Amino acid sequence: MTLTTAASYLARAFSLSSLMFVLLAGALMAIAFKVGLFGFPLGLIMLTWFFRYSLLMIEYVAWDGAEAPVLEVEMLNPLEQTRSGILLFITIVFFCIYYGAQYWFGKYAGALVGLGAVGLLPAIAAVQVAKDRALQALNPLDWFHLIRWMKSDYLLVLACI
Repeated sequence: MTLTTAASYLARAFSLSSLMFVLLAGALMAIAFKVGLFGFPLGLIMLTWFFRYSLLMIEYVAWDGAEAPVLEVEMLNPLEQTRSGILLFITIVFFCIYYGAQYWFGKYAGALVGLGAVGLLPAIAAVQVAKDRALQALNPLDWFHLIRWMKSDYLLVLACI
């Protein structure tokens, strides 16, 4: 993969529909955090929508879609949130691992563990897009197999993120 190819894939994320969604979700998440405990459901909904749109963007790039996807009402159905819910669950587990490592081993070891966990999230999302069922993305062997298959391209993905 050349740099121009990677740049063309990354440029798909900067379409008008993507930017409008990120601005809307960001504004609603800011309101949810400002409200406090009563804003928790709104924040959770916005996180699942954000993860859902992110997975959809990965699918469009992976299957060479012509332009960025548009978030549709059908995608926001709570029954369709299985994939994004699992990705949200994995992210919460990684946060717990990060805080646990920070508590038991100190700030620097916790930061290393947190960076390692964040570095795994693109592999988890890619495995989830490639597999038929969302629960199949919970297999760590598939994550490391994908990273080993991508070699230095995975580092390029992490650098772009």
